[in-house]
Amino acid sequence: MILDPQARRQKATKVVVSLLLATVLLFVAVQGGRIIANTLREADASARDSAQAALQVEIDRLLSAVPPGGTYPSSLQELPLTYPDGGDASLLSQFEYTSDGKSCTLRTWVARREEWVVVSYPQRDGS
Repeated sequence: MILDPQARRQKATKVVVSLLLATVLLFVAVQGGRIIANTLREADASARDSAQAALQVEIDRLLSAVPPGGTYPSSLQELPLTYPDGGDASLLSQFEYTSDGKSCTLRTWVARREEWVVVSYPQRDGS
């Protein structure tokens, strides 16, 4: 089957338009995938940060409740933690804890604020 020049141009135009449309669709799909992936990463980081913050509040509450002259645990694993906000024991790796029994220090890195939060117990002067 031999096509006349006009039919060949029309066919070539359809092929070019189809290729352009496919390229645009592929570009949109890739960009959409990147946006979705970034959104999911940000949501995951926010969930981890929230769980870490909730655990920090719980640890603070438990350590603040040690009565004057009481004994501080030798590790965070000794505390009756409930891991609020969907956390689990793996979150303890986000904390550094030292204790001599009479006092203790809790350190944690807050990534979103890019700073260490350090609290020592017993707290003095209402701090």
